[in-house]
Amino acid sequence: MSTFTYLAKEKTGSISKGSLEALNRKEAISLLSEKGLTPIRIESQKQFGNFKSTTKISNKKKVNMVRQLSTLINAGVPLAQAFAVLGRQAKDASLKIIVNAIQKDLEGGLSLSNGLSKHPKVFSEVFINMIKAGEAGGSLDQTLDRLATQMEKDREIVSKVRGALMYPAVITVAMIGVVIFLMVKIVPQISSIFADMGSDLPINTKILIVISNAFSQFFVGFIVGAAILIYAYIWSYRHYEKMRFFVGKTLTRIPMIKEIVLKVNISRMTRTLASLLSSGIPVIEAIDIVANSLSNQYFKNKIGESKQFIKNGQNLSVSLEKTGALPEDVKEMIAIGEETGNLEDILFKIAEVNEKELYTLVDGLSSVIEPILMLVLGGIVGFIVISMLQPIYSLGDSI
Repeated sequence: MSTFTYLAKEKTGSISKGSLEALNRKEAISLLSEKGLTPIRIESQKQFGNFKSTTKISNKKKVNMVRQLSTLINAGVPLAQAFAVLGRQAKDASLKIIVNAIQKDLEGGLSLSNGLSKHPKVFSEVFINMIKAGEAGGSLDQTLDRLATQMEKDREIVSKVRGALMYPAVITVAMIGVVIFLMVKIVPQISSIFADMGSDLPINTKILIVISNAFSQFFVGFIVGAAILIYAYIWSYRHYEKMRFFVGKTLTRIPMIKEIVLKVNISRMTRTLASLLSSGIPVIEAIDIVANSLSNQYFKNKIGESKQFIKNGQNLSVSLEKTGALPEDVKEMIAIGEETGNLEDILFKIAEVNEKELYTLVDGLSSVIEPILMLVLGGIVGFIVISMLQPIYSLGDSI
């Protein structure tokens, strides 16, 4: 979000100057036109430290807000009054501040989409553009219902994937903790007993002692090194598109994981595209918005490539096929949707099918990973225990 200072001519012919907030220069001109002003000069100044630009609201709270807003509008409540009701009902302090700010913007003559656009960290590009289309088409309540459904599905997918991976993640952390404790605390104590005995040790025990000594001597270095690597990865992922693209593409190559990544992105892409097209947004603009909404940089770039093919006159299915991002069955279903004139319905259907398949995959992955991790943990701990006990039994046999 940027602040634009302007010099503009009023209908009376007098000159007016001031400032306003907008996503870009084009929107700033549109906002001035809504006020009956003809812009003479517009200059952009970036905002820093603005609460409206940085506040984040949970997806669940936004879904509830959108559902309530749809109900109020459907009941005939004026938009500004509907936001006044939402502001009184809001229990979250941050949400209350944002809702009240939007209410003031509405009372000041701004459209809902322009009011929402002042909070880009809270309301996504998809959200704002669908609202804008709903305003233009006079179907704001229906658009809000579609938005709420879209957000609920996104939250459901994220929750399902996180839930399935949570237990394996806990086991992995516990496994690492147990191994570190054994190698740093227990093995050195037992190895000192073996040193006093002076007997020749089995090869596996010698290997374990060498590893344990390395852990003990360089433990701090290992931790610092790991922290530096993690920080470097996070920093490069945030700042370099090539890094995000590499990670996104790599995820599409890992067995089991690649199917989940594909299903997540296909379901999100098709449902978002269907919602945008149903709201009346042109396909070329919708594809651009969809690409920006995807979190996987590999799919984001691939879907974005189709925009140029569409500009050159190709239909959606052919354009997506040329990017190589989608499987054959999805491309064929999109082609059928275009031929029959039911593209939005087909896209919604593709999203539903992929979501069901995603849930099955996630459940299957979880059931496979858990026993594998338990076997790995048991194998490591078993190796340590056997390596420690073997010299003791050998000593007993020799007596």
